[in-house]
Amino acid sequence: MPLSKARGIILSRKLSGEADYLCSVFTKEWGREIIIFKGLKKSKKRSPSASETGSVIDFTSYSKQGSGVKTVSQFDLISTPEEVKKKALKIFTLCYMMEIVDKTTGCSDADESLYNLLCSAVYNLGKTDHETNFALFYAIQYLRMQGILPKMQECSSCGESAFTACSVNSRNLKILCSGCSSREDLLISKKSLEFIPLSLKEKFSNINHSAYTEQDLLQLCRVVTDFIEQYYSVVIKSKEILLNSPSC
Repeated sequence: MPLSKARGIILSRKLSGEADYLCSVFTKEWGREIIIFKGLKKSKKRSPSASETGSVIDFTSYSKQGSGVKTVSQFDLISTPEEVKKKALKIFTLCYMMEIVDKTTGCSDADESLYNLLCSAVYNLGKTDHETNFALFYAIQYLRMQGILPKMQECSSCGESAFTACSVNSRNLKILCSGCSSREDLLISKKSLEFIPLSLKEKFSNINHSAYTEQDLLQLCRVVTDFIEQYYSVVIKSKEILLNSPSC
């Protein structure tokens, strides 16, 4: 069986049997792959941190003919999200970011720019105290990379752009100004909506986060995530944990 080498970031893991870890990993060379660490849980010589969500590893693997799972024969641990693990809300945000990619990308579809986004996101998440804002920022970046982020600058019904509040449709991310929205719609301020184009042209650290209300960005993050779920026909389980966290 031929060996192959790659560098990847762990998207998720689960225990397989008593000692094996089955992981989804997004690699720089191949895109998303499924790998298994045989005996890693009980190993005294190899670090189980290599299988943790957000860890970056260099690894050598092989696969049996007809198998979609690559067995890791050797690995080097490059980095772990130590700063992220210090705070529960950061851990929830990390799981959210990794799960989006895990649930919406196919296997063996290489995308180096997405790999770089993941690595950058984990690093910068560890440095911010605005985790919910960061989750929304990341989701916007991901939708942009996938080419499915619509322009959200004017009311989809009347064409008005000089509104102060609007609702956002989670099915298509189209907006309705307060005048066109129904009474049941949750409204967010136009100021908060401006977080989206700002996220596309500025670094996260350059954004004045105090200019946005937490409740509006929470609502916007929920709508954007609902859109991702409906567009890809998936369920992002970490969404509810993140957006209902007491720290949010």
